[in-house]
Amino acid sequence: MGYTDVAVTKAQLEFNAVTAGTKTNSKSLVTNSSGYMDKVTAVELQLNDTNNSDTLALWWNEDDSSDRTLAFKVNGGNATLDLIAGGTNAFTGDVTVAATGKYYMAADTYWSESAADVSSHFVGGVEALTIKEATNIVVGIQNASPEAWDTAQTAVQIGGNGAFMADSTQGAGGFFHTVQNAYFDDVNNRWEYISTDEASIYTQGNGEHLFKVVTSGTADNPITWTTALTIANDASSTFGGQILSAQTGVVARLGNTNALANLEIAGTRTMIGYSGTVALFQSGSGKAMNFRVNHDTFGSGTVWLSADISGNATFGGAIFIPEMTTPTPVASSISAYGKSDDLAYWQDGGGVEHNLTYSDYAGIGMDTSTGFTIDLVDLFHKFELFDHDMPERVSNGVFGSNHIVLGATADYKILINSSFSAAAASKEFVGRVYCIGAALGGEIAGITGATPGVVSTDSAHGLSNGNKVKLTSNAMVEAMDKLFIVANVTATTFELTDDEGVNVATGGYTGADTNGTVHLATETSAHWHRNSSGTAIGNVSGHDIFSATISETLEYYIKNKTDANNATFDTTNMSIERL
Repeated sequence: MGYTDVAVTKAQLEFNAVTAGTKTNSKSLVTNSSGYMDKVTAVELQLNDTNNSDTLALWWNEDDSSDRTLAFKVNGGNATLDLIAGGTNAFTGDVTVAATGKYYMAADTYWSESAADVSSHFVGGVEALTIKEATNIVVGIQNASPEAWDTAQTAVQIGGNGAFMADSTQGAGGFFHTVQNAYFDDVNNRWEYISTDEASIYTQGNGEHLFKVVTSGTADNPITWTTALTIANDASSTFGGQILSAQTGVVARLGNTNALANLEIAGTRTMIGYSGTVALFQSGSGKAMNFRVNHDTFGSGTVWLSADISGNATFGGAIFIPEMTTPTPVASSISAYGKSDDLAYWQDGGGVEHNLTYSDYAGIGMDTSTGFTIDLVDLFHKFELFDHDMPERVSNGVFGSNHIVLGATADYKILINSSFSAAAASKEFVGRVYCIGAALGGEIAGITGATPGVVSTDSAHGLSNGNKVKLTSNAMVEAMDKLFIVANVTATTFELTDDEGVNVATGGYTGADTNGTVHLATETSAHWHRNSSGTAIGNVSGHDIFSATISETLEYYIKNKTDANNATFDTTNMSIERL
């Protein structure tokens, strides 16, 4: 290797001895008059491995008019590293830093592996950003010209109008905000619009969630928020406006009476309901709950149910309970219902059915001294001297028909009381109340004038020997409204006997026309039994508890067991009371 002076301004360094393994067309490098090396040939200074597969090239730029660049090129590609005048380094590929090293952008701004699998970015020597293993970071929080946020807050403005903001100082009573189209101005110390548009904010603080809204306003003008919803730290919720459902026909609103279904709150009053039909109101007076029909506003509509704070309920109309059969019981509960017998019932949890009791009473009386005719001995004659009704409820006393119509299938207390006298002493009289049932066997087909008289019915009557019957509305006057013992019963006939089983002779009775009716007469224990003492007035009475069926009648009957002498009744009353 030698040195040759080829020009006044240049010195040439030649590589004359070319050893095996070097690039064959490598020539020389020269320095110019300024002392810089020039590339003499088209090929740079290269280092090669033995088979020339990997190369490292080093060259200077050729432009004498600009600052020089020392460039490093690997394997014939683009420059990997440029060392530019002024000390600037330019990389065109990845930069790998040792695990314990730092990549500096400035003396106190650098990337470093601060811990195992943790990459941190330091700014001004302070750790500003940390990226841990398996953490995904989306870079999109950017804004070319963010608003002048309050310096006492930490705010991140996202895009044009979105932002997060929280108190900078850690401690109790802090707030965190998620904001759309609003910022907290540092100069004016207030919320303001970012753009001319609507705005909204969601705030967390003191364990509460607050959703606030505002209508459209002008950019940088102040905002007065309206709280739409507050979820308190006790889990209660408070709505600041209407509640709207997107489902057609099922709309609930606050303060709107025109909605299909609505919830209205006005002062101390609340309404829940369907406009124009049914509504539930809570009024300020006693905080009563009122159910109304055909309503429009708080003050209109018919109240059909009102309940006060004590649990008392007042109905403004009828309560309709469909008739049904006895329901299946529910343990530890009672049920109330009506049945086809037109009565109300309640059932306990054990399945025991009870009548729903209510006041039920009636009576008839007479207070004018009147004679009572006895036609036949030892035969009950209907008492037909009543001249007035007594107070009544449900059941019905009908003095014109001389009976009481029972208002329910239930147990009744029966009372009978009379004062009477007879024309002669030592006459044995008996008085008794009978329950008269429905007509049996259709109509009376005929009554024979014989001993005994025989009654025929249009259809089977269902009677048995020994039953007591009442005959009504037949032209055989002497046999009507008296009680007979039936004998020799067939499906559609029976014979007439008195209380002692003696045949009743009907041969002298008037007529034998049809169209009358036969009724089973069931005796009660409401009765009396005494001997007369001549014209002296004596008092008699009796009572009983009797199970009756709705629409049956109670009638009062008198008989003379001694003979057919009449009696005179001064006063009489018959009454019932449901138990």
